[in-house]
Amino acid sequence: MGALQYHPPVTDFQLQLAAAWKKLLALEKISLKDNFFSLGGHSLLATQMLIDIKKEFAVDVPLRVVFQVKDFEGFSFHIENLVVSTKKEQGEVYCV
Repeated sequence: MGALQYHPPVTDFQLQLAAAWKKLLALEKISLKDNFFSLGGHSLLATQMLIDIKKEFAVDVPLRVVFQVKDFEGFSFHIENLVVSTKKEQGEVYCV
């Protein structure tokens, strides 16, 4: 865990995304303040993560997002907003 203080994922979406990070990075905990690369992530794992996100949430996430966001909290916020906007464009309802 990269952060000094543990800030657990709270929302259902964060919990779902944290489970993917834990599996991919072989970790037991993900804190909202953790950084993907500080936890041992690299570009190949980031690419795999985005493939998994596309399968799970039906959204395309540019690789640059992984490099631009500061922490898991920012990443999950970005992905959730992308999911919501994609569902709206498709005329679907997504409950947060």
